[in-house]
Amino acid sequence: MAQVPRRRPGRSVTGTRRHLFLTLLAVGALAVLAVPALANPAVAHAQAASGSGYCATRTVDNANGQPTTGYDLGSEFDGVYTCGPIPGVYPGFQCVDYVTRYFNDVFSSIADDEQYIDYGRNAAEILNANFPRFPLVPSRAGRGVSALTGAGQLPQAGDIISMWGPSTSEVYGHTGVVTGTSVNLQGTGTISLDDENATSSGSDTIDVNDWTVAYGPPPLNGSPDEYYYDSFQWLELAALASTP
Repeated sequence: MAQVPRRRPGRSVTGTRRHLFLTLLAVGALAVLAVPALANPAVAHAQAASGSGYCATRTVDNANGQPTTGYDLGSEFDGVYTCGPIPGVYPGFQCVDYVTRYFNDVFSSIADDEQYIDYGRNAAEILNANFPRFPLVPSRAGRGVSALTGAGQLPQAGDIISMWGPSTSEVYGHTGVVTGTSVNLQGTGTISLDDENATSSGSDTIDVNDWTVAYGPPPLNGSPDEYYYDSFQWLELAALASTP
């Protein structure tokens, strides 16, 4: 699977979105009393961070460190488009930027990326900690899975998935929105996802082989690949998204 080199610490730039600390504290207090409203993913959303025009409202540094107007990478889920260019330095269109925009847009919730999500490997866990209505799989924090028990354990389209690797991989991990699965009865196939700061198209895949899950090329002959991930954890949003 072709990979575009990524540079990150994985934190995203929030553009013009609000960061007011007191506002977030107030919203957090209200969240204790009220469960975030759910929306049906089939419904088109009119949030500021969705739609094909959103990426062009952002200016980020490209791989050469030059300010560049954002653009659609070409993939979207539920009207939330992946943006490019792949950042050369922070800030830029990071993986956590995309899942935060998706979560905010679909569920009309406050999940500011600077406040809630630091790195890709933590995205699903942090959202679950702040919004426990959404189940975390596996449920124990920081415990990813590398071998699935069967088709019933596959993440579903609309779930937010986090991933990280062994000590030879970079420490920040990655995250994206699952868009579908294609796995046969023998446990071989792919999990598709949309993400930023990864491929030039914004579409990506996780490989499944005999129910073992992995992202990126594995280390060969002792040579590590820093973007190889073999631990996965996801936030189950697909089933709840259609709940009235």
